[in-house]
Parts: sequence; C-alpha cells; structure tokens
Amino acid sequence: THAMSGTIVRVKATLNGVITGRGAVRPMLLGSARWSPTIRVDGASANRAWLRSAIAAIREPEGPDDLVTMALLAPLIGPPTSQQEYERQQRYAREQVQLLAEAGRVFGSAFAQLDAVSRAWLLSVIPPGKLLPPVRSSVHGTDDRLVLLTYLLYHVTGPDDPSLQKGLASSDPHVHRLATRFTAMFKQRSETGEGGGAPAAPGGRMPPE
Repeated sequence: THAMSGTIVRVKATLNGVITGRGAVRPMLLGSARWSPTIRVDGASANRAWLRSAIAAIREPEGPDDLVTMALLAPLIGPPTSQQEYERQQRYAREQVQLLAEAGRVFGSAFAQLDAVSRAWLLSVIPPGKLLPPVRSSVHGTDDRLVLLTYLLYHVTGPDDPSLQKGLASSDPHVHRLATRFTAMFKQRSETGEGGGAPAAPGGRMPPE
C-alpha cells in the first residue's frame, strides 16, 4: 500500500512461542496468541501546504516524525517507475513541480545528516526505483555495514552497482556473503537471458527494469 494512502494494520502477539518447520510462529503448551484490534494508520494529502510543511520539517531532521515525513516524501520525489506515474507528473501545476524539486534537494541533504540506523530504516521503506541520485551516492560512499546490507537487500541495481562491488571487497562476512550471492544471481540471470537487473525486493516487490 502506498504510504500516502494510509493503511489498516493488525498485530499478532505470541507468548512462549516456537518456530515451526515452515517458519510460522505458534504458541507452546503454556503460551498464547492474540490479535490486536484493527488499527487505522492515516496517510497524508500531498497538497502544496503539506509539501511546504514537509520541506521545512526535514531541513534538519531530528526525530522519528521527520523520518516518517521523509518516508512519505520519497515516492513523490523519486523518478517515475511507470508510464502512468510519468503521465500523472506531467499534469502537475508549476508550483507543485517546483515544490517537489525543492523537496528532492532538501531530501538529499537531510539523508546525509541521519545516523546509520535511520538511513538503513529509510532505505528499507523507500520503494525500489525511487532512490534519488544524491541518496544513492551517499550510500556508495559509506562503509557502514547496516546501511550497506539494507541497500543491497532493497536497492542494488545490477552487477556493476558500486555498493555491490564494495560489498564484494568487504571484510564483514555478512556484507561479503550477501554481495557474493547477488553477484552469482546476476551472473545466472545473464546466462539464462533474464537480464542483470535488480532482484525482487523483500516482500515480493519488484523494481522496474
């Protein structure tokens, strides 16, 4: 579901649980499992007033609320990933186009100010194909393992991706192992004629070619 549209969430809590052979979690003899009530998470209307407020908020990101704002902005300011989205953007009013361009510039600067955990979280929620060039460049320039792992899982673009090459050269076993597996996958795709594009993101999302 698009973050701007909001969503409905239910949470299942399991006490004294065990993981089954199929990966499910079920309570043991003295455990229990309960579902929460349905929770409505409101989205946001990306009108000009909201965009101005969002731009002002993320100039100097300070807390979780600003991270949420950045997550909501990301799909709006990233490159179009479908013909339908491209055509919709062509119908934007001039002021809205200017605000989105300003938001993109501020977003890149704000991302660079975040700590590693915050950057990794944002990378995990920004849709594939929606990373701005300054954000991608910032990731390519980092050696933080959490940021690199998250980027590789969600945003690696192909066998020549600089962060993939950095992962292959990494001394961190987890980063190196993940980069090695992606490299093998890209090679297999190339050999079978499937192309060397980005893999399906966790959760089944597939970035555009």
